[in-house]
Amino acid sequence: MRKEHDDFRLKIRKIRVEEYQSLRKTTSWDLIEDNIVKTALENDLFSICVYDNEKLIGMGRVIGDGAIYFYIQDIIVTP
Repeated sequence: MRKEHDDFRLKIRKIRVEEYQSLRKTTSWDLIEDNIVKTALENDLFSICVYDNEKLIGMGRVIGDGAIYFYIQDIIVTP
């Protein structure tokens, strides 16, 4: 039975290290040390979190040089 997804919400905010690491574990990506992830996330130019009700199910972030180059990085959605 397919669930209706009327409760998806987007929040524009910095993702926390533990949230990022939890989402990352749902992928086949290599693990990264928390201190490195912390630095990376602190330097995001933009990040967004996706929720199903109150559960974080996805995220994405924009990184770049702040002047010319910007790109989407680390799009993760739980399976």
